[in-house]
Amino acid sequence: MKTQNNAAPNRDADRETEALRAATKRHRDARTAMESENTALNALLLKQTKFIRQMERLLTSAERRREALKREKEQILHPAAGARP
Repeated sequence: MKTQNNAAPNRDADRETEALRAATKRHRDARTAMESENTALNALLLKQTKFIRQMERLLTSAERRREALKREKEQILHPAAGARP
């Protein structure tokens, strides 16, 4: 009878230990998945940032070109005194 009384607490302890191991593994797996997702999101953010900077440079270049064309047009339409067309 003494053997049966010791066996039940050991089985309960074993079940608790296995439950804790399983919970720890789920937690570790979830953390790994979150870290992987975070890495992917950071890479995407970096690509988007580079794209935005490139678009800003193109926009700035286009604005400068537009202003230069406006000045050129004004010079053609209204040449300075003594300047040849």
